[in-house]
Amino acid sequence: MKLLAKIFCLFLLIVSGIQGLSAQRQVEPEPLTADNVSAWLDGFIPYALNTADVAGAVVTVVKDGEILVNTGYGYADLQNQLPVDPNNTLFRPGSISKLFAWTAIMQLVEQGKVELDANVQDYIDFQIPAPRGTITVRHLMTHTPGFEEVLQDLLLKTAVLEKVT
Repeated sequence: MKLLAKIFCLFLLIVSGIQGLSAQRQVEPEPLTADNVSAWLDGFIPYALNTADVAGAVVTVVKDGEILVNTGYGYADLQNQLPVDPNNTLFRPGSISKLFAWTAIMQLVEQGKVELDANVQDYIDFQIPAPRGTITVRHLMTHTPGFEEVLQDLLLKTAVLEKVT
């Protein structure tokens, strides 16, 4: 849990840094180029990693559907001082990715492209089992679609155990 909290703090530091830059400037912003994005990231990310006590991170900036910057910072393996490789170092986002997914879904709801109480099958191109009837987008977002975990064959009968021993 501490790792997720640190990652979230790092994310907040990055977002607040970006907002701080735009609030200080009342003139036309500079065009988004690889050089000016890299310069800002190279100045801010090491500070953010240190402040949040995070070993490493990857930042990828996309503009007009193309990768503008893809850079690794810090260490993938702190003990062995192995640097982060933006193309090969795996970061598991965990539950924090739900915030981004839910925000995107709610933006689609605001645009009228998704209805929270519509059947989720209306939005996907494959069938999912619906053990308790219709599954809605709201069910998925609130973890209530009815996909219960089932334990089968967890315990063996005594007769089977006697034959094994």
